[in-house]
Amino acid sequence: MKYFLDRGGIGDILIRLPYYHYLYRSGIELKILIPKDKYPVLSMFLPANSLEVINQGLLAHSRCYSIYLKMKYNISDSDALYIPITYNHKKILDAAQRLNMPTFVYEGEMVTCDLASYGFKIIERIKGADNAVLHVSRHVDSYFRSLFGGLPSYEELFLSYPKMLRDTKLQRCYDLVIMTDAGAKYRRYPTELWQKFLNMLPVALRIVQVGEDDLSLSHPNLTRVRGASISEIFSIIKDTPLFVGNETGLTHWAYLCGNRALCILGGGDRNRFLPWDIKDIHVISLFDKSCICRGWHCHKHQLGDAAAPCILSITPEEIYQGFLEIRDKL
Repeated sequence: MKYFLDRGGIGDILIRLPYYHYLYRSGIELKILIPKDKYPVLSMFLPANSLEVINQGLLAHSRCYSIYLKMKYNISDSDALYIPITYNHKKILDAAQRLNMPTFVYEGEMVTCDLASYGFKIIERIKGADNAVLHVSRHVDSYFRSLFGGLPSYEELFLSYPKMLRDTKLQRCYDLVIMTDAGAKYRRYPTELWQKFLNMLPVALRIVQVGEDDLSLSHPNLTRVRGASISEIFSIIKDTPLFVGNETGLTHWAYLCGNRALCILGGGDRNRFLPWDIKDIHVISLFDKSCICRGWHCHKHQLGDAAAPCILSITPEEIYQGFLEIRDKL
């Protein structure tokens, strides 16, 4: 049995999902050990017998809990543990050490802790020319190819993206999804600029707004989705041909499932998630070319709830032109 210890945002998990899906379909026995809040996402694509919910925080600190898990899942010393996360997360590393198994860890996009002290097998990170920021999928691909043979090509894995196991039938069809929320508030496009963009759209365009934020927007054909499950949101996005949104996991799902998407990108995410180097992935990313941020974080993150300058520099007119571009390619 091969065990995977995973965590992260929806976007990170969606990048690793094609590899899990291929290994499972190839007959490899695997268990993905995940926090409770990640189960709904992975269970839409992988069968329940390949997923196990564990308390990763408790595992990082409790020897008793590690013994319990090894007994519950009949983990032997010959089993292997894989950590495909592309950044060094101390809680995950401490949890893996408690399980006391042969463990394979990625060196990390940016090395932030002393991996050597854990005694794990370290998979060397792939490096971009002139230390350029590489797309996160390239790091994930490098990790899995270092450990598993016979994988399809990088392009094939993402262009033949796994389908949802269960689909929620829509009560209403939409033309455009707008994602107004974001994981960090400084990455959210402001309400007044969203409204200016909506004012430019045709009255007959059927729009659905998703996200947990409280942005109050208006359009003659705007529907706000509240209280929906994550699987319902995924189905809405899958069945709606156009998507415009902030950089979130749901934005990445919009184009990975085959639709046309436009992302308002900022806060240091350029190159890590967007743009892609696969030409048949249909997503446009709008960003401030003068932004100096790298990695994950805006260097002005102390702004708190305020949008980052690179977000504010993107005008509603630019978003509208991007919308026309993805619409005209349908």
